[in-house]
Amino acid sequence: MSLAHSRAGRVAHRLALDSPERVATLTVLDIAPTHAMFTNGRMRTAEGYFHWLLHMQKDLPEALTAGRTAEYLRYFFERWTVRRDRLDPHIDDYVRAFEQPGAMRAAFDDYRATHEDVAVDEEDFRAQRKLTMPVLALWGAGGLAANTDIATVWESYTENVDGRAIPDCGHFIPEEAPETLVSELREFWSQSAEPRPGIGSCLEVLDHPGVAQCVRLDPGEVEELGDALVGGMEEFDVDLGRDGDALDRLEPEGPEEPGLGR
Repeated sequence: MSLAHSRAGRVAHRLALDSPERVATLTVLDIAPTHAMFTNGRMRTAEGYFHWLLHMQKDLPEALTAGRTAEYLRYFFERWTVRRDRLDPHIDDYVRAFEQPGAMRAAFDDYRATHEDVAVDEEDFRAQRKLTMPVLALWGAGGLAANTDIATVWESYTENVDGRAIPDCGHFIPEEAPETLVSELREFWSQSAEPRPGIGSCLEVLDHPGVAQCVRLDPGEVEELGDALVGGMEEFDVDLGRDGDALDRLEPEGPEEPGLGR
């Protein structure tokens, strides 16, 4: 089962398309397929996603953001959120992570790989290769996709998709609307047309006391949601599609450091 937000959702889409046997269900948060993004020439889309083309330029975004990482990131946090109060406690962590040496260049390099990604996406689209597992697409009603039915866009890329906008929410769904997200996941996973090993256990994870406590939504506790999910997976032995000792490697070897995965 795969659940991924924003840029990670594009990686998850590719994984599910190339290795469908490893992905029982796919949930994507606040994204349309990359191929659709580059074949949509609407001005509103170009305006909202201007940073894609900027980040693809060689060395220029590094030069423009050097010494101004916080200001640059806060531009997006301020404009992409509806429930800013729920994201504020975590912004400093994002800034610290991206201020690490090489972090911004690594992030920009992700965008610079777009040419390769789009070429493969175009080949798959022409061959009408679609996702075959159940797909759930969720997006923020107050985000960049506010005027787009993202689920309809995904219909051209999958055989079985459901989706909806989350009210009172921007781009950062896990931070802005974790209760709604957990509710949607519970319903989606329980109604998956072809249950596979691990789905039942994941539903039990959502009932884990740590998860229930996190989704009461004290802003300072939202970060604990990921730890609670991992703890629940360990307790219920969820099949992550990896080798047997994979969960052991999830344990940090030393003090936890802010990371780009947040």
